[in-house]
Amino acid sequence: MVTKNAHLEVLGLTVPLRWFQEYRDAGYVDNPEAYADQFWRSLGRPATPDELFIRHKEKEKLRKGDLGITRLQKKPWFLGMKKEEIIIFYQNSGNKIINTYTRAQQETDVLRKLGQLKRLESLVETGYGITFNNRDDDVIDYIGGIYGLLENGFGDLEIKNESNNRIKIALNYVRKDTSAPHLTLDITAESNSELLVRRK
Repeated sequence: MVTKNAHLEVLGLTVPLRWFQEYRDAGYVDNPEAYADQFWRSLGRPATPDELFIRHKEKEKLRKGDLGITRLQKKPWFLGMKKEEIIIFYQNSGNKIINTYTRAQQETDVLRKLGQLKRLESLVETGYGITFNNRDDDVIDYIGGIYGLLENGFGDLEIKNESNNRIKIALNYVRKDTSAPHLTLDITAESNSELLVRRK
């Protein structure tokens, strides 16, 4: 369903769309790569160079082990203008923590594509003392993923026991890439993972 606002369920944010933007959360799909391919075939025409590049990046991302895709598609509109459609879809891993993390990462990328990443940064800075200044997109997505887990009530022990290596890598990147002196980290030596802790 196309809306005039983008409701990002896992991050707990609703942001307004500009008049030329659309947002759609397609939800869980059985096979993200097959779902993406079906979309490209449905165009009924050869892909443009930009579309080929997007398709390549999507395949590359999924083959590296990501479970979700955020796509910005520019469609011909009227008077020579183009409408931007942002769509997310993701695979159900069968694990609530992995699913929540995956969706939070896609929603973080949605905010980037909508030009509204500052909305998330404000929440993260207020709650955890972290800003996005001079951080790579991947690290911001890691932060968004971890933020989504914490804001949805997943605790230290639960994440430690139920997460996968990608989430543990994200935790390590967040720790390594953040230097806020007031950031507290709950460090568990045996699992080599760190969790952001909300500022007191």
